[in-house]
Amino acid sequence: MRAVDEAGFGTEVLLQVGSLMYADDYVGLETSPQRLQALIDVIREYLQQWGLRANIVKSAVVVFGRNTSDYADFIWKWGDEEIPIKHAYKYLGVMFHSSGKWNVHVDTVISKGHVALARYNNYFTSRKLTIDVKLLIYKQYVRPSLEYASEIWTCSETQAGALERIQLSAARKILGCFRNTASVGVLVELGLQKLAVRRLASQVRWYNKMHSTTTLSHRIFQQTNNTSKWLAQLQRKWQQTVGGPIAPQLGKVLINNAALRAQHVEMDARSTMSLLKL
Repeated sequence: MRAVDEAGFGTEVLLQVGSLMYADDYVGLETSPQRLQALIDVIREYLQQWGLRANIVKSAVVVFGRNTSDYADFIWKWGDEEIPIKHAYKYLGVMFHSSGKWNVHVDTVISKGHVALARYNNYFTSRKLTIDVKLLIYKQYVRPSLEYASEIWTCSETQAGALERIQLSAARKILGCFRNTASVGVLVELGLQKLAVRRLASQVRWYNKMHSTTTLSHRIFQQTNNTSKWLAQLQRKWQQTVGGPIAPQLGKVLINNAALRAQHVEMDARSTMSLLKL
């Protein structure tokens, strides 16, 4: 917003960024409690000027970083109303935690996956629907909830296992087989990849998109201190899964996924590339 920019609010990320906006969602960024309060006052004055109101019930302050306890006693206010301080907040469907970790978001994804599985359980177990129709329902309504924003988040082995079990549960219901039916056979029969493989592919595609554009997000990504570390981790995961290095300008990759027991799955991986110097 012009008022925020003119007042010099924001945090330095190659350039001064004080606001993130999408539809009716607004995020203000600042590096100190006092300046954040001043930014809040500017936004409040702007809304009053145009006869608009903010939903303070759905608003919150999240302090990111290691020394969040330093701001525990600070109270941010919207006029006379106190704005709650939270350790996690959902923005555009993604749970951001003050620690910078993804555990809370992934746990939310797992919970939504269970809800979606239960919601469509009658379709998966129906004798009136063909396997193809059931599989389409899974791909359209259940799997997306397990992969939301998977381009940017990582998860623990425990969480990864929980996600895979949801997919396996749906697959076994679709085929009408027993719970102890081998997961390898179930996935191969339906032509499904492990979710871990799909997450890896989406992360590689996302990396390529970030690397090949000239947008501000691309410039920020290149300048982030954790980029090289993240990219090294991505390459290790790729090598463990694919069995080879990330090749430059690779359009399609045949993946030998150990969980599928030598079944080669053709996967779109236009984003794949060798380690590039950032």
